[in-house]
Amino acid sequence: MELKPQIGIDNIKFGMSQNEVIEILGDPDRIILDQDEKEQLILEFFKMKLHLVFYLNGGAKLGSIRTSNPNVIFNGKRIIGTQVGFAKKVIFLDTTEDWEIVVHEFSVAHNNGEFSLILNEEYGTVTHIELGTIFDMRHNWQVWLNTQTIDWLSYLCDPALRILRLFSV
Repeated sequence: MELKPQIGIDNIKFGMSQNEVIEILGDPDRIILDQDEKEQLILEFFKMKLHLVFYLNGGAKLGSIRTSNPNVIFNGKRIIGTQVGFAKKVIFLDTTEDWEIVVHEFSVAHNNGEFSLILNEEYGTVTHIELGTIFDMRHNWQVWLNTQTIDWLSYLCDPALRILRLFSV
């Protein structure tokens, strides 16, 4: 499964409906209406170790993905099970120094807000990944709608594109 920051994972893309996802992946093993956030419908696929969140107040579109699948790759390298420093420097090519680190009782979250990506670690090792997309208060799926204008994977791999982005904001 290929991780595509701000786009999705493999052929699952942010902004898809629940039916579109089920057409691709089949029926989920569990469907949850989040008890804390009533606006969130969660589909879980156990064998894929995949957790998909659909925002009901955002048109019931896919807006968040969480996975602990050991076969998830980025830049041709597996992420789950690697040392978090290696993941940030080698796999994600030090795309930014802006990793916000939040220490929890049993884990540490490394949040890269620019790419809506969180690497969760336990004992120094990446255990699961969370990624999302950005939408405004009217739930316009900004990044999902603009994925054709910017190739984020090229952007992450090419320092020249990262410099251009700094001046285009």
